[in-house]
Amino acid sequence: MIDSSLGMLSIFIITVYLFFHVNPILAVVYIFVAYELLRRSANKGGNVTLMQYTPTQARKDAELRAMNPPKPETLEEQVVQQMAPIGHSDPSIFTASSYKPVADNTKNASLF
Repeated sequence: MIDSSLGMLSIFIITVYLFFHVNPILAVVYIFVAYELLRRSANKGGNVTLMQYTPTQARKDAELRAMNPPKPETLEEQVVQQMAPIGHSDPSIFTASSYKPVADNTKNASLF
């Protein structure tokens, strides 16, 4: 019923009524609801061609891939890959030293 012209007319009348007799914010929200209702009901009857203009997710993904081709690796990325690969480098080696740090008594001047 929503897919027919009578259904679309009733949705339009409800929208106009909401704008004049209810809070306009509710009417704006109803416009989004009406659009989604028309979009979902367009699959069933086939009378309204609203769905043909809404692309599928696969088509959107293909268009985005065409707009954003993969970029070649930059020199900085190559250097980081060679010099500091995380997880592949040697573990840190600690050397024993005779130096011992000295900490003075701060008399509770610092909490850290």
